[in-house]
Amino acid sequence: MAGVKILEVAENSSAASAGLHMGNVITEMDGAPIHTTDDLAAVLTQRGPGSRVNVTYLFRTNLGWMAKQTSLILARGD
Repeated sequence: MAGVKILEVAENSSAASAGLHMGNVITEMDGAPIHTTDDLAAVLTQRGPGSRVNVTYLFRTNLGWMAKQTSLILARGD
């Protein structure tokens, strides 16, 4: 499975509001495939805080991994 696993989601963050959880795997952001943390960093570098991005991610179910899409507004990481 290619993608970047989410290790932590801050409470009350835009990621939490968008439904992202620890253990989900980001596979695409704004149409760009995400295979590594370098891929993710490259997409985030092109956008800044306040930008809306579309995220495709995988979440685990009893039936296996399922894909889902959401959008969120990037916040500044402090």
